[in-house]
Amino acid sequence: MKKTLFLLSFFIFSTPALSAIENIAVIGSSNKNFNSTYSKNVSQLASYLVSQKKNIVCAGTGMGLAGTFLKTAYNKKGNVTAVSYQEQDETNCPKNHPCQTMDMTTVQNFAGQADIFIRDSEALVFLPGGFDVMYVFNYFETLVQNKKQPYKPVVFLNTNHYWDRMNEMLIEMRRQNILSKEMLDAIAFENKPNNVLKTIEKLQKNIEKNLRNEK
Repeated sequence: MKKTLFLLSFFIFSTPALSAIENIAVIGSSNKNFNSTYSKNVSQLASYLVSQKKNIVCAGTGMGLAGTFLKTAYNKKGNVTAVSYQEQDETNCPKNHPCQTMDMTTVQNFAGQADIFIRDSEALVFLPGGFDVMYVFNYFETLVQNKKQPYKPVVFLNTNHYWDRMNEMLIEMRRQNILSKEMLDAIAFENKPNNVLKTIEKLQKNIEKNLRNEK
């Protein structure tokens, strides 16, 4: 599984108040080319979310940063659900990794995996990923076309400024009225794992403020 799973369509489902946000999706890539700084931050994020008693749903791969997150969360005895759209084998589930033995929800395809993430999460965190980052724009198009539901908080874990260019592009899209203010207000880039929940809180306040202003 070498695709970074960009599911920004999480935005299009209604979001409860922050106090009710217990279910967080973490989406990453199986790409193995990231250095130890990335792995350290991803492990720290997993440990932090587990320590805060959050329910986690994540991509069911044992490779790359997604695999690092899954292994750390599982070993910390977190409430973690892994979802895969292909059978776990030696290609994407290495020996001595939890994906060899843990319960794994397996679906037929990417769309099925996305449906589970959307249904079971209230906020979303993206890890750094591979070239498939470009798929993000398919989901932005869906968000732009949806006018009925408030967005969900979405945080990009911005280790080593990995997502800076994405941030700049979104700002430019907003400047040219391609991206709505409401959508941009629901997205943030955070480089410190232990600040992710605070960032989600700020985004949720933005969402609620924008909803009040619409009335």
